[in-house]
Amino acid sequence: MKISCAAPIGLIVPKFVTESIMLSHPDKVGVIDQDKGFTYRQTLERVYRLSHGLLDIGIKKGDHIAVLIPSVHENLEAHYATMGLRCPIVAINTRLSSEEISYIINHSESVCLIVDWEYTHLITSIMEDLKNIKCVIITSGGKKTSDLKGLDYDELLAESLPEPVDLTTIEDENSLASIMYTSGTTARPKGVMLSYRNCWMRMMQHLEFVRPTVNDVYLHIVPMFHAQAWGGIWSIPKVGAVNVCTRYTTPDFLLKQVRDNKVTCACSAPAVFNNMRLHPDWEKTAWPAGSHVIFAGAPLPIPVVKSLEEKGIKSYQVLGTTEGLISNSTDPVNYLKEWDDLPVNDRAEIIVKQGLPDFFAVTKVVKEDGSEVEHNGEEMGEVITKGDTVMAGYWKQPEETAKVCIDGWFHTGDSGVLHPDGRLELRGRLKDMIISGGENISAAEPERVIGAHPDVAEVAVIGVPHEKWGETPKAIVVLKPGCSATEKEIIDFCRERLAHFKCPTSIEFVDSIPRTATGKIRKNILREPYWKGHVKRIEG
Repeated sequence: MKISCAAPIGLIVPKFVTESIMLSHPDKVGVIDQDKGFTYRQTLERVYRLSHGLLDIGIKKGDHIAVLIPSVHENLEAHYATMGLRCPIVAINTRLSSEEISYIINHSESVCLIVDWEYTHLITSIMEDLKNIKCVIITSGGKKTSDLKGLDYDELLAESLPEPVDLTTIEDENSLASIMYTSGTTARPKGVMLSYRNCWMRMMQHLEFVRPTVNDVYLHIVPMFHAQAWGGIWSIPKVGAVNVCTRYTTPDFLLKQVRDNKVTCACSAPAVFNNMRLHPDWEKTAWPAGSHVIFAGAPLPIPVVKSLEEKGIKSYQVLGTTEGLISNSTDPVNYLKEWDDLPVNDRAEIIVKQGLPDFFAVTKVVKEDGSEVEHNGEEMGEVITKGDTVMAGYWKQPEETAKVCIDGWFHTGDSGVLHPDGRLELRGRLKDMIISGGENISAAEPERVIGAHPDVAEVAVIGVPHEKWGETPKAIVVLKPGCSATEKEIIDFCRERLAHFKCPTSIEFVDSIPRTATGKIRKNILREPYWKGHVKRIEG
């Protein structure tokens, strides 16, 4: 008879956050939420109370629980409690409209809703449309923004037992643990299904590319509703580091959290730090020695890298998706020490690449016929990946799943090139490809160059109709306050640094660039005025 002491992840997952740190760091303040601070012992007690409270109001194993809460302590507690109860959590983006929220709650078949006091107005108008919701719980931190009726979160906790919930074995580690809805620019959001094994592996990935330790103070810039904060909601308590919550992501709020809490590490979309470095409070905000920030979600502008280095902050870049999390990275694991001796511009050119394949994923860049591109930094293809972090599929949408999961590979829709050393460089979205006079132009290339102009704060490049070339690049530019670069100056700047056919033929100056709820540029909206009435259209 074969004897084994190996434990499947399913035996470990229900306790993978709670047990280890509560035993080793129970009296350390592990969660900071503005003027509130909770030790890990207090956090665990609140998790147990929420778990018992949910059971007492009739929640059963397998019930789906929707959560409309920003990145505050109640969001962490909800994730840990639902994990223990084996109730799949549906974390909803707080920047969505009421109509979008209604669709997600109904489509996910959620039976309970936990909503933050500041977002109750988003629920009041749709409450009658929520088909399956049996109970509403409202957090207690401030004045509600509507007359929505529901149980008070803190009162529920006060009336519930602080004792451990029976976290017994998960029968199948591949069973559903979470549904996360993507923020599409043109279609209904799709529900990304994550298993308990997925959650565990996403924690391991976050530990790999952030490298947090018990001494770190981590700022939750990436929303907890977005890909489980890239795994940060699991990894930070796992090592006993400090979670700094962020109700708001405005530059002044985030910079204050850095100063007040001596933040040492964070993950972020580049646009957030771009706004932070342009804010007046940036100069007076000091970061502890050894601080570092991991970027993903969009190409990392070189000026952002330079601004961080001036503060002594290391920058790293990773590539990931909600469906597959991280597939490639230039992170502390594969950062070469000799890069520190390079001029800052040369070092930044390396860092802004997406780097080498992750430990827990396999990545390829393939042409339309499925063959792999040459490792020459020139031939473009689609980035595809597979691994333990990749989703099980889209909830109740097998047809959509089949479109992206092909022969065991997840097709990201990202275009990229591979360099001779095997490092991946993202060139943008396949649907962002501009075809001008038969030449394929990746919008990311002119965006990277124009973004380095000293007067430019933000830029997006789109293809617009052209009588001779079919379409041609156009740059939508936001200038820094007080700057006055002209169209000609920016076009000349680009033509000095890039092949001329890749450069924009026109510039439009705007006050802001539209973005999705997760910060992605809404290029479909930017294209709309130019392609209206045209038979051929490039969708975003």
